[in-house]
Amino acid sequence: MEQTGTLIGWMEISGYLGVDKTTAQRWEKQHGLPVRHAGGLRGRVEAERTDLDRWRREAGMDAHTAQPGRRLAPGLLVTVLGLVLGSGGMGALLGWRLRAPAPAAWRVTERELIVSDASGRERWRRRFHADLLPGRGWLGDLDGDGTVEMLFAYHPTTRAETGAPLICFSERGEEKWRFAPGRKVADDLREWSPIFFANNFRVLTVEGRRRIVVTSNHSNGYPDQVAVLDENGKMLGEYFHSGHLLSMDHADVDGDGIEEVLLAGVNNGEGRATLVILDPRRVSGASTQPPGHPTQLRGFGPGAEKAVVLFPRSCVTEKQHYPFNYAGEVSAGARLITVQVSEWLNGHGPRLWYRLDPNLSVTRVTASGEVQDLHRLLQRLKLVDHEPFLEDELEQLRRSVEVRWKQPRRSSARGE
Repeated sequence: MEQTGTLIGWMEISGYLGVDKTTAQRWEKQHGLPVRHAGGLRGRVEAERTDLDRWRREAGMDAHTAQPGRRLAPGLLVTVLGLVLGSGGMGALLGWRLRAPAPAAWRVTERELIVSDASGRERWRRRFHADLLPGRGWLGDLDGDGTVEMLFAYHPTTRAETGAPLICFSERGEEKWRFAPGRKVADDLREWSPIFFANNFRVLTVEGRRRIVVTSNHSNGYPDQVAVLDENGKMLGEYFHSGHLLSMDHADVDGDGIEEVLLAGVNNGEGRATLVILDPRRVSGASTQPPGHPTQLRGFGPGAEKAVVLFPRSCVTEKQHYPFNYAGEVSAGARLITVQVSEWLNGHGPRLWYRLDPNLSVTRVTASGEVQDLHRLLQRLKLVDHEPFLEDELEQLRRSVEVRWKQPRRSSARGE
C-alpha cells in the first residue's frame, strides 16, 4: 500500500527513504531529491511521500545505492577493530552494522498489520484477534528519540461492541501505548455509552512538541469527541460535538504561527454541514446547539472553538426532506480552504464546493454535475419550480454561509 502524507524534518524523510540524514541531504544536492524548505517556523524541511516514491522509481535510488561500497585498507581495518575491541565496543560495532532500516510503509491483511522498510523488506507484523477494517496509520519520530514510531487507528470488525482505539507501536513493533477514545456523555435524549471509533487523526508540531489530534465518533450515534494527546498518549484536552466530524486538516488560519485544526462534518442541532476550527493548545467544552435543542450535551462548558462555519442546505436537500447536508471533506492550503458539502445523506452523490479565504469569507461556490441532474429530476416531479442551478442560486448559497468567530482574530497577521 503506497502511503500518502507529509513528512516533516530530515529525520522523517531519511527514515522513510531508509538512509541516514546525511545521505538524504546529499541526495537533495546531487540528485534532486524533492524536498521543500518551508519558510517561517524555523525553516523546516518537508516532503510528500508520493513525491519521494516517484523520485525513487525514476532515479533508481534506494538504501542499497546510498553509499558506494568501500574497502578499508588491511592496516586501517586492523587499527579500527583494535580500537573498537580494546574499548569494549564490540556490541556498539555490531549494533551499528546490524541495525535494520527504519519502517517506511505499512499494510493490513485480514487480521495483521505489516510494517516494512523503504526497500519493501518486512520489519515487523502484529496479529489481532478480529478481522480488520481499513484504518489509518502514520510513521515518524513521535517522541524525538531518533526511532520511528507507528500510529495505527485499529478498526476491528467488532468495533461496534469494543470501540476502536489509536495504538502506538515502537520501531520494533512493541505496543507503547493505546488511546481508547470517548466516555459516557448524555443529552436530553439519552445517555451515550463510551464506545467510540478513532476515525481520523493528525500529528502536528505545536510550539516545538508533537501533538496528536484524534476525532472519534460514537458507535451508533452522533456524539463526536476531538482529543489532543501528547507524544506519550496522554490526553491534554477534549471537545465534544453533537454531530460527526470525520474529515480533518490543519493550517495556520489566523497567521499567529500556530496551525489550527479544521474539522468538517455536520451539526445535528443546526441541521447543517459545518466546519469547526480549534486551537490545539486550547481544546475543551462542547458545541453549542440551538436553545432548547435535545442534542445539547450536558455537563460541559461552552466549546472552545476558534470559529464555527455553518453551510446552508440547498433546495436539493430541502425538497428531499433530508434533515441535514454534510461536509464530507476539508482541505487547507496557504491561502485557501476548500470544503466539500454533500447534499445527500450518505455523503456521496450531489456535491457543492465552498472555497474560503483565511478570514473564512466564502469566495466561490461550485456545483457538481450530479446536483444539476438531481435538480432537473426534482423539477420534472414538480418539487422545485425553477431552472437548474443558476449562478444566482449559487450566489445565494455563498451569501447564506454563517461564520461565527468565537475567539479574537489576529487580522494584522494577514495584512488587513
